[in-house]
Amino acid sequence: MFLDEWMRCPAAFKALGVYVVFQHKEDLALFREAMECIRPNTPELWTPVVSKTPKEGWWHAKGLGNQYTAAYKKWYGVAAMMDFAVEEYGLMLDAEISLYDFHAKAKTGTACRSEGEWSRLLERIQAMEAKQLWPAARVSPTLAEYNFGTFKKSGKDYDQHLL
Repeated sequence: MFLDEWMRCPAAFKALGVYVVFQHKEDLALFREAMECIRPNTPELWTPVVSKTPKEGWWHAKGLGNQYTAAYKKWYGVAAMMDFAVEEYGLMLDAEISLYDFHAKAKTGTACRSEGEWSRLLERIQAMEAKQLWPAARVSPTLAEYNFGTFKKSGKDYDQHLL
């Protein structure tokens, strides 16, 4: 679980403020209840954000409606984070992210240590900004597959189609 990994990885905890975006207040309440069941007495060190309902209401929870809702929630979360005016940078991530050495150059088990990859996150972001290099997305062609009834797409294919 991402939040559990984040809280147990000192370098990631120090490098990242986490904002979790929910569609409804009831979803937040259910999430808190589930957290208490899965990880009792876990402190709420992340910031919950509940989206406002769009002017036209929520899209139908099927087909592209799911994607529009997900995109709206992500951008709402970014705007909310900007409103807090605490963070210098914001990253939009899905909960499937792994905090440890999965994508580190050397898979040494040191990513969470004080000198590990996570401790250099801000430095790496600033270096990318100085070079004006911003990958829009890094999506795996194998981890997720979307079934649209008559056809299927990988997460990467789908995201490229959207862009």
